[in-house]
Amino acid sequence: MKLVFDIEANGLLPTVSKFHCSGARDVDTGKEYWFRPDQLQEFLDLLDSADVIIAHNAYGYDVEALRILSGNDWKPKATVQCTKVMSQVLNYRRFGFGHSLKIWGEFFNDNKGDYTGGFEEFNEDMFVYMQQDVRLNVKVYKYLMQELKQYVSNSGSKKILKAIRSETEMDRI
Repeated sequence: MKLVFDIEANGLLPTVSKFHCSGARDVDTGKEYWFRPDQLQEFLDLLDSADVIIAHNAYGYDVEALRILSGNDWKPKATVQCTKVMSQVLNYRRFGFGHSLKIWGEFFNDNKGDYTGGFEEFNEDMFVYMQQDVRLNVKVYKYLMQELKQYVSNSGSKKILKAIRSETEMDRI
C-alpha cells in the first residue's frame, strides 16, 4: 500500500510538542483515512502498515515531527518518499524554483487555500486544510511519477532514481 500523508501540529522542528491531526490517502484505491488529536497512535499504525509513505517535505518536517511527537519511539517501517525532493530533482527550476504545495495547487488549478487560524490548538479549519494538502499531494505524486517514468523512458537511464534516493537521504540530515 502507498499512502500520501500530512500532519498538523503546534509548531516547527525542533519545538513541535502537540499533535493536532493527520490524514492519508491510498494512492491506488483512493481510500482516505483521517485522524484527530487523540489518534496519533492509530495514525502511526496505519503508516506502519504501508509499503511506501509519501509526504511533501517528508524528512524536512512530517517524519521528524512524528518521531518527536511519539516520544522518539517511532521510526518509519515503510519506504519514505518526498514529493518536494522529487519535484526538485526532476526539475529544479520548476515554477521558477518553487516547489511548495501552494504553487502545485496553482499549477493544477486546485487552490489548497491558506490557513490563518494559528497552530497552537486544534480546530476544524486546520483539519480541512490538512485534508486539502493530502488530496493535492496525491495529484502531485501521480504527476511526478508520470514525469519520472517519462524521463526514464526517454533517457534510457535510471540514474535519476539514484539521485532522488540520494537527495531524500540528504534531506534526513
